[in-house]
Amino acid sequence: MKYIFYLSSILCLLPFYGFSQNELIVDAPISSSTVYFNGAQVLRKGSFSLKNEKTTLIFKGLSPNLKEKSIRVKEDGSFMVLKVQSKFDHLNEVEKTKEAEALTVKLEEARDKIALEKTHISILKDQLEFLKTNKNIKGTDATISPADYQSLSKIYFNEISKTKLDLLTREKNRDKLQSELTRLIDQYNDLYKQTYTPSYEVSVEVEGKIGKNSKIELSYLVENSAWVPTYDIRFTDTQKPLAFTYKAEVYQWTSIDWKNIDLTLSSADTETYAGMPQLYPQYLNFVSTLPKVVAVPDEEVLEEEIEIDFFMEDSESLDEVVVYEPALDEEPDFKLASKTLINNQQTAKEYAVGAKQSFKSQKSSNTIQFFQKEFDAEYEYQCIPKLSDKVYLVALITDENVSELMNGKANVYVENSFMGQTDINTAQFLDTLEVSFGVDPSIKVQREKVNVYTAKQSVGSYIKQTFTYKISMKNTKSFPINSKVIDQIPLSSDKNIEIEVKELSEGELFGNGSVIWNIELAPNETKELTLSYTIKYPKKEKINL
Repeated sequence: MKYIFYLSSILCLLPFYGFSQNELIVDAPISSSTVYFNGAQVLRKGSFSLKNEKTTLIFKGLSPNLKEKSIRVKEDGSFMVLKVQSKFDHLNEVEKTKEAEALTVKLEEARDKIALEKTHISILKDQLEFLKTNKNIKGTDATISPADYQSLSKIYFNEISKTKLDLLTREKNRDKLQSELTRLIDQYNDLYKQTYTPSYEVSVEVEGKIGKNSKIELSYLVENSAWVPTYDIRFTDTQKPLAFTYKAEVYQWTSIDWKNIDLTLSSADTETYAGMPQLYPQYLNFVSTLPKVVAVPDEEVLEEEIEIDFFMEDSESLDEVVVYEPALDEEPDFKLASKTLINNQQTAKEYAVGAKQSFKSQKSSNTIQFFQKEFDAEYEYQCIPKLSDKVYLVALITDENVSELMNGKANVYVENSFMGQTDINTAQFLDTLEVSFGVDPSIKVQREKVNVYTAKQSVGSYIKQTFTYKISMKNTKSFPINSKVIDQIPLSSDKNIEIEVKELSEGELFGNGSVIWNIELAPNETKELTLSYTIKYPKKEKINL
């Protein structure tokens, strides 16, 4: 019976033993990452040698933020992919960062110090209790002399004073260590809100030749990663082009550190639906003057939305879908070194950063510089004296390649002095991009109402009021400048409010009411502009002048 039991036990273990022999853990570190405005595509590369014709390759320690439907497997032609599966690995947590490990050590040290202080406090309390219990000084056989009594009393009070002071010091030290421990716990909880973070695991069942060294690539999308474009714009002289430094604030808290990877920054939107919209028939009907409620049967379908899974043909059963691509392409025959390759796709822009990059998994951003370029520009001064008495230096960029810029903040420098921030807004870009370089105090502008020409008179049942403003501008520089002065004429929103333009000093009036003057000022020259208009409205009404 004993032999039968042993034999049955061995037979039961054979299937599990055989299965484990057909599994192979692949070491595939992160090779590159393409970071989008929302998410990133991670590429891992690894190699292996089959010991069985059919083997399940295991990729462990992947980000828990992995998007399951985005998994791609690429083989080198020496084997065939049969099945791809993925799951959370609850037995293996993601690797803790060095910051978390350092905090763990500090927590243990703080707890040990608190325990030590508590031990000293306990000893001192016992000592204090002993002194209090034996404070009565008396003998059984003889009377204590006054000198002995005084000596013993002095010893007693010295000991109890010393013990109480030591106890007070220890208690203060314990409280201080307890506060430090609380701070460390809060810091640790902020670093890892979840005490347990399972990793992700992908298994790929393959079939190929035994003993052949094969290569494999695994790619997937992850959440908790993004980048934000920013710029440094430097102005040195009106005769020189603008120097743009392209920068990126890269965020990645995917729970996995990225070490020495090839980085690509992309403006593609991974959340955008890739399918083309459908055009449905448009039916015309008579329109009633009164609201008309139309009842639509529940079974009637007015519009049909078709969802197409972007990554897999059958998204409901991932384990039954083989997702892989043809053989690996050959390595490019060039090296980017520290340069950046720009790929202007039809739907997005990509910047392949030449230098290797490393990013720890953390919620704070990492700022990198990845590209530099010069743009030819024309310069002019602009001001809106109705709103401000300041004059701004503005660069006008018409370079055909300016379309490669993206929306973002820009730090503006004039001759290496930081002037402030401005916005690059490509939505407003038509044929010219304007970049403001801040206030130039050498150009003076002033707008004032001329009371002599401002009058209010009654004409029948209407009031007619004239407004006149004088705008003066002075160039205190040693060279001539061009300036754009912007003001406005109010617009009527009621037929009973009439507006008549009286004087514009050759300014150009636009449909939105704005008036623009383009003037040239020689060194130390002052020019004056006049803006005058009349408003006519009913006496019984008031307007928001």
